[in-house]
Amino acid sequence: MESNLNPGLAVVLLVVVTFISIIAYLLPDRAGSFWVMLIIAIVGEGILVIWGQRNLNEYWERPGTRPVRSAGTGPGEIIITAVGGLITAVYGLIIVIAIMFPSSQSMPIDVDAVRQGTIESHTEVDAYHFMVQRGARYEIAVNPISSRNLYSAPLAAAIVALWDSDGTTILQIENGATPIVIPWTASSSGRRYVTIESDGIALGNYVLRIVAR
Repeated sequence: MESNLNPGLAVVLLVVVTFISIIAYLLPDRAGSFWVMLIIAIVGEGILVIWGQRNLNEYWERPGTRPVRSAGTGPGEIIITAVGGLITAVYGLIIVIAIMFPSSQSMPIDVDAVRQGTIESHTEVDAYHFMVQRGARYEIAVNPISSRNLYSAPLAAAIVALWDSDGTTILQIENGATPIVIPWTASSSGRRYVTIESDGIALGNYVLRIVAR
C-alpha cells in the first residue's frame, strides 16, 4: 500500500514536534504539562521516524529498476538542521558552563527584608547571606507563595539551614510542609548564610524573611 502523506506535511509535523519538545523542556519539571508535552513530542517523533522508514521500504520494494539520484536539499531540511544544531549547541554550552563554573554565589538579603525565590530542580540550593550583631535575636522564616506562572506551584517541602561564616552548620530544619521558622540568637557579629533546597520531592516558590526580634 502506497503512502500518500505529503513530504512537506512531514516537515511541518517535525517543526511542530520540535517546538513542543522545546516548550516541554522549558517548563518546570514539577508541572504535569511537562510530561504531557514530552509524551506528545516523543510519540510524534516516533510516528515521523516510522513513516519515513515505511516510505523508504516501499520505494525500494516496488518492482522495476530506478536510477539512484540525489533528492536534493530543500528549505525544510535546512531549517530543521539549523534549529536542531542551534538547540544542541545551546544545551552543550549550558552543560560546559555548569561543569566549569559551578554556581556557589550567595545572594544578599538585609535583616527585616523579604526575598522571593524558586526551587526549580531537586539539586538546586538557594543561598543568601546577611549581617548579624552579637546577642541580637533573629527569626528566619521560609513560607510558600503562589506564582502568576501557571506551572509554578508554592514550595511544599524544604530543607532550610543556617550557616556560620566558616561553613559550620548552626541550625538545620527539615520539614515536610512549609512554613519553616527558625528562631536564633547570634553568638557573634558578622556574616551568616541561610540555604533553602527541596526535600528531594517537592519544588516550588517561597518567600524568605529575616527579622530582628
